[in-house]
Amino acid sequence: MMTNQAILRIFLIFVVKFFTGCGTNEILLDCDVSETHTTKNSCSFTTTTCIIEEFRDVWQNQNVKLSFTNAREENFTSLVFQNSFVSTLPKEIFDQFPHLESLDMSNTGLTQIRGRTFVNATDLVELNLMRNQLTDITTQTFVGATNLRALHLAHNRIVTIWSNAFRDAKQLEFIDLGHNVIQLIHKETFSMLDNLRNIYLYHNKIIDVNPLSFVHNKKLNTIDLTGNHMREVELDLSTPRLNKLDLSDCFLDELVLRKSTEATENITIRYLNLRKNTFTNISNIRIDRKEVQLQTVDLSENKLHALNIPPDFVQDITLFKLMKNDLWEISPGFMTSMKKLKSLYLDKNAFRLYENMFKPVPDLKILSISGNHLKFFDFSWFDGLSNLTQLNLEDNRLRQINYTQISNTLPSLQSFYLDKNEFKCAFVEQMVNYVRNTTDGKNIEFSSNGRGLFPTCVPDDEPSNFRWEWMVVGIFVTAFVVVVAIFRRQLIEKIDDVRRRFRSYSNMRETENGVSGGGGTRLRDDGDDQIL
Repeated sequence: MMTNQAILRIFLIFVVKFFTGCGTNEILLDCDVSETHTTKNSCSFTTTTCIIEEFRDVWQNQNVKLSFTNAREENFTSLVFQNSFVSTLPKEIFDQFPHLESLDMSNTGLTQIRGRTFVNATDLVELNLMRNQLTDITTQTFVGATNLRALHLAHNRIVTIWSNAFRDAKQLEFIDLGHNVIQLIHKETFSMLDNLRNIYLYHNKIIDVNPLSFVHNKKLNTIDLTGNHMREVELDLSTPRLNKLDLSDCFLDELVLRKSTEATENITIRYLNLRKNTFTNISNIRIDRKEVQLQTVDLSENKLHALNIPPDFVQDITLFKLMKNDLWEISPGFMTSMKKLKSLYLDKNAFRLYENMFKPVPDLKILSISGNHLKFFDFSWFDGLSNLTQLNLEDNRLRQINYTQISNTLPSLQSFYLDKNEFKCAFVEQMVNYVRNTTDGKNIEFSSNGRGLFPTCVPDDEPSNFRWEWMVVGIFVTAFVVVVAIFRRQLIEKIDDVRRRFRSYSNMRETENGVSGGGGTRLRDDGDDQIL
């Protein structure tokens, strides 16, 4: 018969097991150092990386310990889950492997990270949680991850990032939050990350970014906000040299960039990407050149139609892209302001060229004006470009070029791309041979398709005024004539039928009017009789 003390001891053991998950559940992983397993609960080692295959969520409400066969736990610093499903990031991993430096749980079905999961992950440097189903980042999410440097959270369902969510992960240098559903960026979100260098927020649903969002990040190298829904952006910057600010495909029509009050130096932005926005006037980009200097600007695929009054910031630009804007005018004053320009891309517009147009930019080395519907060519447009090495005139409607002026006007030219124009093949051969024989052995490339190739041309037996557009029009006209000829009889019968119907309708209207007119006379007669 059991004593009261024994019963009490059994009861206490039951209570302890009930509240601790009934002890530790040990999962045995069949692991070899030299082989790769693809079976359930297996693992393989490559140098210091442990790869776990076909693992299923066994951490739910359990205290789990991983055990390996033929391998020692302390041999690896990186853990990767492949073809696995784990809905909750297990805290037990860091309890068992406190020296883990890298964890990859991408595409494992993660839906949550409990608070204080990383309290023992003090050595963790890189965390990859891409392609999961996480929805938010709270102030408790990364508590303990004091040494974390790289965080990959792209392709989740993150809507909210709490203020100061990264306050414990102050060593972060790289954050990828692309392809989520974030709407707002608060000024406190990244304020504690003094070492942050690269922040990726591309393809979210961001409608507003606080101007002070990056004011405390003085080491920033890249800010990527591509593919969001912002009509206006205003940013104060502190980093002295920003390599890339990407605001492409954002529906932007207004941009303001300033040096923050905390910045100790002027700001240099090496590459400002404003491609695929809705700018109609370049003056809607307001940047104080005394504080912020730009080197490369991409304004392709906007809605700019004319460049007349130059803003101050263009004075420092060395590479300028303006493709696909329906540009029809670039004023001499605008060109004069870009004295440092070395590369200019004006492809797929419809602007007019004029004499000495590029003379104000003598340092220009690359000029591309393909796809501009040019029908004639004048070397006077390019006077003063003695340093130009590449000129792209592809996809225009040119038929003649005074190629004897190439060496005089453009002495440094190395590439003269002329594909997809209307040159006759005999003319192309004559031009290429002349240039090669009169440039002292200097070889100029005429085709972007490969070295030594001739540019595309129109066969000599085709009419000089041949255009494929006219061929298409001719086909439609011929088809219309053929259809009319085939259905001529039916068309004539239809027309006759319409005429008969119209004639019948007219006769009927006349009869009705006659009857109506007679009745009116009788009424008047009756009235007269009554008066009499």
